[in-house]
Amino acid sequence: MSRLWAKRTLFAVIVLALPLQFLALKAIGSEPYPALFMPSFGSVPEVDGAVTVTSTLVTAETADGTTVTIDPVALMPNRTKLGESIAGYFFADATVNATAKSGWLRERLQEQVPDHILVSLTVERRTLLVDPETRETIGELDPQEYEVKL
Repeated sequence: MSRLWAKRTLFAVIVLALPLQFLALKAIGSEPYPALFMPSFGSVPEVDGAVTVTSTLVTAETADGTTVTIDPVALMPNRTKLGESIAGYFFADATVNATAKSGWLRERLQEQVPDHILVSLTVERRTLLVDPETRETIGELDPQEYEVKL
């Protein structure tokens, strides 16, 4: 009989804990951890109702002066959505210069553009404002551009 009582008590505690945690969440403003609810993992960056999305455009200048658009995700070892995220961090600032000098980036570029000799990359990072309902770009914040000599 005591095992049945213990199970019922545990069930009652869990059933009461969920509403109490919800009330605590509303009162405190942030979720206590560890929690019975899953953590939110942060909010989506938002500006005046629009979601911010970072876009990376990479163009390469060849030895003969022409420009070639480079797919930054294709340069990454993992070419899935994870590769898209890695490419975004990889090209986030001019520290890519050191990698260009190491040879790894040159090898990846040569695989992607085998019939050209590349002399430099122009990396353009744009933070776009996107309407979450229509998924259209409605603005842009603080574009950044830098050049990488190869």
